[in-house]
Amino acid sequence: MIELSHADELRLSIMFTEPLYAVRIDENRMILHALLERGEINFPLSPNCQTARYLKQVREYLSSHALGSPGGYPVFLQRWARMGQIRGETLAGLLCIGEPEAVVAAAHVPALTLELARRVWWASPTAEIARQLLRRPDFVPADLGHTLAQFLLDALPFEQESKLVVESVALLLQPGLLSDDARAILWRGAQRHAGYLTGFIKGAPDDIPAQASAHPEHAHVIFKINASNLHHNHYARLVARVMSVAGQNFLIELERAIKSVADQDTVILLFEAIAEYFSNGSQTKNSDDATSCLTRCPELAPIIAAIKSLETYNSNSLNDILGRTDAVGSVMRKKLTSLTAPLLTHLHALRAVPIHG
Repeated sequence: MIELSHADELRLSIMFTEPLYAVRIDENRMILHALLERGEINFPLSPNCQTARYLKQVREYLSSHALGSPGGYPVFLQRWARMGQIRGETLAGLLCIGEPEAVVAAAHVPALTLELARRVWWASPTAEIARQLLRRPDFVPADLGHTLAQFLLDALPFEQESKLVVESVALLLQPGLLSDDARAILWRGAQRHAGYLTGFIKGAPDDIPAQASAHPEHAHVIFKINASNLHHNHYARLVARVMSVAGQNFLIELERAIKSVADQDTVILLFEAIAEYFSNGSQTKNSDDATSCLTRCPELAPIIAAIKSLETYNSNSLNDILGRTDAVGSVMRKKLTSLTAPLLTHLHALRAVPIHG
């Protein structure tokens, strides 16, 4: 069995005499960084064998002290990493074993507190961790949320995977995270990049900074909804939503995204956004909501028919087509025409423009 060098064993043993919050290891430079109650320290590792084997031994030493078992983490990782199934008493220890995958596992734990989230970020300041932590609404308004947002904003131009671009943009658009100038930068990106645009559609469907006007009949419809006491009617709420300025912006930009999307990951996320938008509040929908709405406002029949059609679209709608092709770009869009052409017709029905074939 490999033993640690005397210098490293001494340093590590001294390190564990103080409250330890987190550990990260720079494998390229062979430097161990530790976050203690009194602040951050670091020291060079002195391997006495092949580097990979030595790092494994260091992590076993750390795991033995932090988790109580040097061999416990690999089994733990296989069973629970990235699934959030980690006991609270183990969570803090995961951050002290110098294992990046353990930090990822910790970031997914529902019981993660803001203080532990700060330690997670210190232990692994990566885009993956930033996205995971920003999925937690309770972290967004904290100083940590703004730190994570700035990191993602700076990293976004270098992100290669389209689905991660979409997710990053959607997360960044959470209220209170970005300045007006930073949001404007993202919106300029959305004029050129379907991934950015899909991020707006998915992350801020009611706050897209386009220049549409409300539907000409919007004021009349709102009056009828109020007069008919339809405030809690699912379809009345959706009609009011799509006919508003924000709704018309959403419809226009959704059409633009459908016509410009260039890869399968992005089109899947786009269809997820469609499902989220038109099923909004559907858990409170009653089976007779459409009938009730039409009885009191029969002039809404074309709008409600289009909404009911759009409610049927989701990412599963793409399976039959995308399951038979790996096409991208204009070829992919052409193959999707049988699905997107009627979808666009329904979108036009919700806008004050004629339907063109």
